[in-house]
Amino acid sequence: MIKKRRKGDLNVAYRPYRIDEVFGHDRIKNMISGYLENATLPHASLFTGPAGCVDCDTEFFTGYGWKKISEYTDGDLVMQYDTTTKIASLVKPLRYIKKSSDKLFHFKTKYGLDQCLSKDHRVLYSLRKSGLHTDSFESIMNTHEINKHGFNGKFLTSFNLGASAGIDMCSADLRIMVMIIADATIDSNRTKCCLNLKKKRKIDRAHKLLKEAGIEYSTLTQGDYTRFYFIPPIRTKEFDSYFYGCNANQLETISSEVVLWDGDQKNIFFTTSKQSADFIQYAFTVSGYRASINIDDRRINNRSITYRVIRSTNTVCGLSAVADRKTVISEYTPIDGYQYCFTVPSSYLVLRRNNCIFITGNCGKTTFARIVALGLNCETGVTPNPCCECSTCKSIIALNSLSVLELDGARTGNIDTVRRVLNDLPAAPFGNDRVRVLILDEAHKLSDAAEDALLKFLEDTPAHVYIILCTNEPQKLKEVIRQRCKMVQFSRLECKPIYELLEQVAQFEGMNYNSKILNKITEECEGTPRIALSFLQQINAEGSWTDEAVGFILSAGLEADQQEVIDMCRLLVKKHGQWQPVQNIFLKLVKKIPVETMRIAATGFLSGCFKRSTSIEDATRYAKCVELVGQLYYGPKPEHMLLMKLFRSYNIIHSGNDIWA
Repeated sequence: MIKKRRKGDLNVAYRPYRIDEVFGHDRIKNMISGYLENATLPHASLFTGPAGCVDCDTEFFTGYGWKKISEYTDGDLVMQYDTTTKIASLVKPLRYIKKSSDKLFHFKTKYGLDQCLSKDHRVLYSLRKSGLHTDSFESIMNTHEINKHGFNGKFLTSFNLGASAGIDMCSADLRIMVMIIADATIDSNRTKCCLNLKKKRKIDRAHKLLKEAGIEYSTLTQGDYTRFYFIPPIRTKEFDSYFYGCNANQLETISSEVVLWDGDQKNIFFTTSKQSADFIQYAFTVSGYRASINIDDRRINNRSITYRVIRSTNTVCGLSAVADRKTVISEYTPIDGYQYCFTVPSSYLVLRRNNCIFITGNCGKTTFARIVALGLNCETGVTPNPCCECSTCKSIIALNSLSVLELDGARTGNIDTVRRVLNDLPAAPFGNDRVRVLILDEAHKLSDAAEDALLKFLEDTPAHVYIILCTNEPQKLKEVIRQRCKMVQFSRLECKPIYELLEQVAQFEGMNYNSKILNKITEECEGTPRIALSFLQQINAEGSWTDEAVGFILSAGLEADQQEVIDMCRLLVKKHGQWQPVQNIFLKLVKKIPVETMRIAATGFLSGCFKRSTSIEDATRYAKCVELVGQLYYGPKPEHMLLMKLFRSYNIIHSGNDIWA
């Protein structure tokens, strides 16, 4: 049942520069494809949708080890994953995201999964019969809750490396280094190292490896021990950052040898060095294993901490129930109050949390904007599927095109930078480029003056210039800017798939539902499956499918933004209440909540007051307020108009007179 709920959503392997291979909703792909095929793309577009993120303890791979995402600094490289080639590579992130958060969701399994994600995070997973898919973590949580055996998708935990020269060391020398790091002693005052062995299999192995490497050595037998003396290829007792330069073949050599010395000869590696444990986990992962690190803290017994790196040939891991117990997904409050993410060209990241490596998605709005820029300028013609081979495409992909500009509103959103870019945009495209494109990331973080300059430019955009604003908080942009842009909403579902989901769940659970109620839920859930399922669960628990009961539950299930507006409206109608507190709250809310959302919430509240009126006089007053606030307004300064209507409503409620009528 669950597999069929999103049959209209085609997910295929991601290649980030062709629309026909982008993960996501058909509606968005068809919309953008239609614009490009018919040369009707709006000159101003607003790509909006939530940015999925992780917590501060999640780590990213820098090329020389792991680093907490909260400690990222400019210049750090990040490892991305290409789902087409299954190859991971180091890139400079297009954007670093850090924003306040009071709630994430955490899950951990005994088989190598430990993730802390926001509900809007794009998760990459595989299904046995249909390959790779992506979905929001919110949708995955819903599926996990509804399905008796939990979510049946599998998370990826290993990757391949592209071809490289590796470090200057042959296979035989690498095996010697594994042996040295495991059991040798290196004295700073001596040229040779000493290998002191007791086990016969290790003694035989040492003879074999030293002969294969062509290294001269001498031995000394004392009792049950045999000592080997030889000059080491490198004088080190740890797998330090130098070894991260190994290519895939060299890493596989290390992986196969290391368990013979500091391991169980099969799938476990032991060490007291965290640095070595991190590297061996990386080597196992690149060599086609799922690898996690377990820690045995034995300091209470005056012994050291031991790290066990455990590998498994099963490189995917899921949340499905084990022994009839589903993995628990729990709410988690970020310890620093923030959530983090990167935007990378491939749209997929290699991350690690609590020593568990996983591959996951990132924010995709900017990536989609770059595809549009490619489609507009490709030398084969305007197309939703650019060739990615011509000189123009290559320059855009390499981020060095003079006709495609990218600005980060958080870092370069000041008036001087924005004005300089806008002044240069009207110039003719360079070389073979057809148009000029400005991609403005995190547009909601522009300064007020920069927004004013952008608004002035949008009033008279040249025919060869396209502007794409990307943001996950569009309500923070000025209303008039949003009105001048064609908005493209990412990551939210349309009514049809949500209705199909509700219908299938209702049938599966044996609910006595009707289509009218399901349609109401679909309309009220704002494109979010989790909210829709929550409404359905509440209605079924109440056992009443009447319009009145359903209306009460839906009205009680307002989003947090709408609830703040309702709280303001309670002050508006409060007996002997003052206007000034209402105005103060309004001026705060309008900075973060769209005016239209505020108008709808206020109208709904006043309608409820009208229905609950106990006298004709009160009913008449509230009817006037509903008519006044409920009127749509399309002119400039809509926030001023709404504030004025609320002030008029305040006077009507408290004095019975509309002083501006």
